Amino acid sequence: MNNKIKWSEAATQAFILSIVTIAYELISIMFPTMPGVLSIILSLLKLVVIIIILRKIMVKDAIKRAPLSYGGSFRYGMAVCFFSSIICASVATLLYTVVFPEISEQLVENTFMILEEANVGTMLDYDELSAEIFKIILFSKFFSCMISGLIISAILASGTKTLNSDNPFEQGE
Repeated sequence: MNNKIKWSEAATQAFILSIVTIAYELISIMFPTMPGVLSIILSLLKLVVIIIILRKIMVKDAIKRAPLSYGGSFRYGMAVCFFSSIICASVATLLYTVVFPEISEQLVENTFMILEEANVGTMLDYDELSAEIFKIILFSKFFSCMISGLIISAILASGTKTLNSDNPFEQGE
């Protein structure tokens, strides 16, 4: 049995997974004055939906490539999360810098306002930060999605493996 990850399939599944985060970002942008409780509920709902979708994706792959170890299941989950992170980071960056640039400007202004209120002497330059906001949003969104994907994939892989082994590096035959 060939237990190699099909990267094109993982990228397709990642697109489905990233739709949830993109919808969450759009809702957050359209309703910036959302009450705190509603915002928390929406964030938790996004997390639960992502976990459910990723679990279904990993189970479907585990059944197709059975027998599959914890490591094989984890690697597929991370591949899906990697591609999903790229998609989410790219879309979020476009939203915050091209479609709604006033949000990134507001972010830079709020950052400097907070630093001034805290009496923190900073070497940050307003124009320099404004020019670099594109990179900051891109990399912070990518790494936050990757870390979340790493944790969720590690947890879900133990329930989606089809090979009964304690060795996480066993490939399965």
